[in-house]
Amino acid sequence: MEYAGSSAALTSQAVSWTSVKNCTVSGSNLEKTSGVGWAEDAGAVSVQRVSSGTASVQFRIAETTAFRFLGLSSSSTWNGAAGMDFAFRLQAGAGDVYENNQWRHAGSIATGDVLKITAAGGGVRYYRNGTLVYTSTKAPTYPLAVHASFIDMHGTVKDVVLTTDDVGAAPPVEYGWQPPPQTVGGGATVWTVPAGYIHQTAWSQNGGPDIRGVYAKPNSGWQSMVWRWADTMRSNSIQHVTGPGGDPAYRVELAPTDGPSPGTSGNNPRAELFSVDPAEKRRTRPAPVGSVLRDGDEYWVTFALYIPTNFPTNHRWATLFQRKIQDTSRSPSWFTLNVHGTTLDVSVPGNTPDVFMPISTLSEVAGHWVQFTGHEKLSSGSGGLAEFYVNGARKMSVSGKPTVPSGDINFHFQYGYYRANKPQGPGVGVLYYTPMLIKRGASQGIVPALP
Repeated sequence: MEYAGSSAALTSQAVSWTSVKNCTVSGSNLEKTSGVGWAEDAGAVSVQRVSSGTASVQFRIAETTAFRFLGLSSSSTWNGAAGMDFAFRLQAGAGDVYENNQWRHAGSIATGDVLKITAAGGGVRYYRNGTLVYTSTKAPTYPLAVHASFIDMHGTVKDVVLTTDDVGAAPPVEYGWQPPPQTVGGGATVWTVPAGYIHQTAWSQNGGPDIRGVYAKPNSGWQSMVWRWADTMRSNSIQHVTGPGGDPAYRVELAPTDGPSPGTSGNNPRAELFSVDPAEKRRTRPAPVGSVLRDGDEYWVTFALYIPTNFPTNHRWATLFQRKIQDTSRSPSWFTLNVHGTTLDVSVPGNTPDVFMPISTLSEVAGHWVQFTGHEKLSSGSGGLAEFYVNGARKMSVSGKPTVPSGDINFHFQYGYYRANKPQGPGVGVLYYTPMLIKRGASQGIVPALP
């Protein structure tokens, strides 16, 4: 008898893979197709992560010979079999139970078998074709993701399905939505921008072509943030590309030769998307309601970021996401995601001077897509709240304090790469961004899986 462990409704979905290494992906299937034979140098991690309750992964055996692992892990980073808390080890007809690469139970497999690992009710159970084969003595630690690891060439896992009662395990987004045409301007001059595009400055070239936006269809109450302005140094600073893994993405680049963005102090170039245009940012023209936030508003945002392994590690500072304030007001610190040297951190909104809370190192997040989720309650009183999550795990949280100043003030988003180039600037830096999705209100509901 299979153990459900929860009276809540269970939903099943095909696993989507990220952090793919030396494998070919076909739907929820994986196959090791490159790397070194007889080396644990291939694998992937599920986009979906389960934060509580039932997490049950099943898959089909298509071949019995190749050496590989599939299981559940509380880590968001692929570390091979050693990083899998609960796994099946498959090789030469054997289907043994391993936990963190330690043997627990001997079993066998045949072509067509369905193996399942279910974490529920504080325990973990292993099944072959619906029959219980082993009950773990170890309790699961959340969040849980599906991990796969391959040693032999052409090892496979087929029809991988995740079943859960956790609303945080969401299907991936669908791309292709586009906002209607926009009219924007920085002052007396205005531009009409075609549907789905973003006006850009390309300051060093006195202007550049509109950028094709990367937008996703509405998903469980989440909407793509519509960008009204791209503050760039060159016409290729922000590009619409096919990102790592094959989905549409923004490629964002800054170089040591990029000059300062007008209006910044020092030699600080940027390649950022704004939710308002400059006149709206200065409050000389009303901004669309959906582009700004006000004191008392509460929201969630989520996006995924791919940081290449050669991204510079000597930034004096760089920002990768900002919730900012209109130009006509002074403010304590904003809510931002930053790089300082080799550290990824978040600024605590409402502080003077800035307070930065580390959430990761660059080496931990580089070389694969990582999903970031921010949650903020804007308050000029004691009701403020700010949280930041990395792949579903909360890394930063403050509450019971002001997060914004009082007054008739608009707040907006800037999304992209902004950095100090002097006195000792980093080299060329490239980042890849998904669309940024926003959901207003206190509940995040189902957080869409990105990319």
